[in-house]
Amino acid sequence: MKWLKLYLIVLPVLFTACKNDAGEGGKASVQGDVFVKEYDILGELTNEYPAEEERVYIIYGDDSSKFYDDWVRTSYDGSFLFDYLYEGDYHVFTYTNCDTCASGKQALMQSITISDKDEVVVLPSFEIN
Repeated sequence: MKWLKLYLIVLPVLFTACKNDAGEGGKASVQGDVFVKEYDILGELTNEYPAEEERVYIIYGDDSSKFYDDWVRTSYDGSFLFDYLYEGDYHVFTYTNCDTCASGKQALMQSITISDKDEVVVLPSFEIN
């Protein structure tokens, strides 16, 4: 009888302790691409091409104000991949030039939720200048 009580107490604790938060170690992934768009002084698009070697950052969890958790560089075709993620909330961002910003850069952020352990989330393209 004592073992049964102990078993009924310990078993639920073990199952709740096994839940993983957003971050590395899972089977899901987030992928996307970054493109450079150049405009003339009239605001008309003059050139568009993949952003090679551009940094893309990811934040694990739902707090988009915290420091990034990981980063990758885009490939020759502007593509990037964050692999081996758990289910949860994520924020993915990169920087673009900004003439009206004090730093000269502005973050472009996309928020997503991975809801399945094997999910592959494809983000809309980031467009930078």
